[in-house]
Amino acid sequence: MPKELPENLILLCGELLDEGAPCAIRGAEDAVAFFMKVTLPTGVDVLPVLIPKSKVDETVVKGAIISVTGRVLPEEVFAGEEYSLVLRVLVDEVYAGETEIVSGVFLTGSVLRKPYSYPIEGGERAELQIALEDEEGNAHPIPVSAQGNVVNSAKGLQLGDVVSILGQLHSYEYLDLDGASPSQKTAYEVEILHFTALPKI
Repeated sequence: MPKELPENLILLCGELLDEGAPCAIRGAEDAVAFFMKVTLPTGVDVLPVLIPKSKVDETVVKGAIISVTGRVLPEEVFAGEEYSLVLRVLVDEVYAGETEIVSGVFLTGSVLRKPYSYPIEGGERAELQIALEDEEGNAHPIPVSAQGNVVNSAKGLQLGDVVSILGQLHSYEYLDLDGASPSQKTAYEVEILHFTALPKI
């Protein structure tokens, strides 16, 4: 994979909405989990961020405006027999106040699940998964969506195709019909704004 292209990089600027809660991360420094209100290319959203304890100081508090760089952290969570894929932001660097950072995510990976598409209001939407490798060489699935002017190109992707994505990590609500009664839940995915198909390796 071309090393000059970011394999997993996210940039965010926004406001911390809570006091944070201690969080242990497998294979990494313990962190503090916050929710952060950010302005994305398509609107305002709230995203979960994990800031290493060593980066948390008097400027990292509820109501603070900060900018961060880091990576998308996919975690496979099992609750009983139920499996879910959770996406959060693992922060590398924290900058106090607003900066010139433009919120966005850059990913390079291979297509793990072929796109499937369906009509939505005003157009069409495609969903797929790409595989990202961690520092230990393990592959993790990332849910990805496309709509608007990139959906037709995204629909043509095949298993194993390598893509470099510029997009945004965002949340969406869905109705969970499993269990005794339906419940509203929040999930996260990467929406493609631009992408480039790369030669297979």
